[in-house]
Amino acid sequence: MNSWKEKLHVVILKSMNNIVFKCPNCGAKITVPRGHGIICIKCPECRIEFNKRHDSDNHIIIT
Repeated sequence: MNSWKEKLHVVILKSMNNIVFKCPNCGAKITVPRGHGIICIKCPECRIEFNKRHDSDNHIIIT
């Protein structure tokens, strides 16, 4: 079983390569890769499509 330190390390690594957005319709959290500028996201829960962009810094943005 993984220790809490190993789990935390995985979360930190994922946050460096991915960004999390919140669906404006149903509120589901959607993880997408960083570095693509403006992207069209399709929510896997409610199937709505919306455009988002993220800043180039290392913060997770949930909007």
